[in-house]
Amino acid sequence: MIERSPPVAQQVYEHLRQQLLEGEYTHGQRMPSETQLAQEFAVSRATVRQALGMLEAQRLVSRRQGDGTFATPDTVDLYLKPHNEWQIILQIQASGRQATMELLTVEHRPASPQEVDELRLTEDQSVHHLRYRFLADGLPVMIGVYILPEAILKSFDAEQDLKQPLVNFVAQFSHHGLENGHVQFDAVAASPVLAADLNLEPGTPLLDMHGTVYASENMPLFLMHEYYRPGEGLRFRFTHP
Repeated sequence: MIERSPPVAQQVYEHLRQQLLEGEYTHGQRMPSETQLAQEFAVSRATVRQALGMLEAQRLVSRRQGDGTFATPDTVDLYLKPHNEWQIILQIQASGRQATMELLTVEHRPASPQEVDELRLTEDQSVHHLRYRFLADGLPVMIGVYILPEAILKSFDAEQDLKQPLVNFVAQFSHHGLENGHVQFDAVAASPVLAADLNLEPGTPLLDMHGTVYASENMPLFLMHEYYRPGEGLRFRFTHP
């Protein structure tokens, strides 16, 4: 049980902060409700709400109206302009090479259970599964895999409208604007399919940048996996809000 000095909200904040930093809640994990936390610490919901506000100010949690509180202990904010710095095409061109983008596959299918959860869909909803390949002077350097809910998109022509960077496509054909996102970087071994797409040996280490891009009020717009050939990647520019 929490002691009554120093201020109770500060004690709850310190306790939860320690749990977050020690990995008791992983990134994106839903935390207990305000009521559950109030019962756990034997304090009021107002006290818990104040503590969560302090954690949110430090970007250790993210609170979504009507959806709950989610752990974000390893988040780094990158203030990016999707139509400028965050395009692999422009970065290839900036390196003095010719950039090419190929649309490999377009699949319209029911959402998987994991996609239903991550995109907050119902089990009967469908998604568009898109795969792109980006080349520098003809050498494949990145494979992009993107999952978009069918419900967020206006009618489009796959033959024409998907021949542009995905952020441009979403900005044009989604009912919602891009607002923010969460990405994570992992080292993965190239699967046989990825190895063939990137002209590499299976098992070659790749950089996998994956995450979710959101509209306003933290509504998921699409899921992404971008697999980068060794020696390739993204340059980020850090700026103040």
